[in-house]
Amino acid sequence: MAGDPVTMDLTTCSAGDLTFAIGRLEVSDSTRVELFKQVLREALQVNLAVPARPAALDVEAAPTGDKPWIVEGTGPDGEPMQAQSRIFNKGTTVFQATVIGRRLAPEVVDFFFSSIRAPP
Repeated sequence: MAGDPVTMDLTTCSAGDLTFAIGRLEVSDSTRVELFKQVLREALQVNLAVPARPAALDVEAAPTGDKPWIVEGTGPDGEPMQAQSRIFNKGTTVFQATVIGRRLAPEVVDFFFSSIRAPP
């Protein structure tokens, strides 16, 4: 990733037609944290084949101050998909929290993001 080998831990859970995911990776060089966050945003865009955009909604920032990124595109089966993702860091640990589904209910997405706590 960004020219460096990296291992990303990923935990997922499916409920109904939604998939919730939290990924975590360690960046060896603190000056590259923002680059790794950008690479994760770009990967989200590639996975749904459309540009991501910062949320234009009145969505509260995560505890880290990052706003969600929203992607609307198509899944591997060609069907419409939506995703919202928050990419943030605590020191050199970068986190990506994402909800993906055919249609995202705002109250479900808000609950997921508001429940996230970075470890101390």
